[in-house]
Amino acid sequence: MALTIKPEGTKLRVDGTWLASQELLEDFAEYLWNHGYGNHGTEEEPIEFADLTTAQKLALLDAHIIRVALDCAADTKDKKEKALADIITKEYKDSILTIE
Repeated sequence: MALTIKPEGTKLRVDGTWLASQELLEDFAEYLWNHGYGNHGTEEEPIEFADLTTAQKLALLDAHIIRVALDCAADTKDKKEKALADIITKEYKDSILTIE
């Protein structure tokens, strides 16, 4: 996948092209469908994977890629915040121990 990243105001626009076989994309979309992505309808009127349009299947892939990006960013932010909290806690404990 080739990504192009361009500034757009205070955000970045990320565009990409992914060359893959239709079979691979179908399998990827079906995997996501089987793991809860997408509108599965109701008990009375269930929606089957075979009933999805190509656009709906691609929307599953899109949703997953966005979810992964957000999860990765949140994880990185959490780790940075924990590291900062650990530094502050250590400095605080060290300062208490040196007070006479």
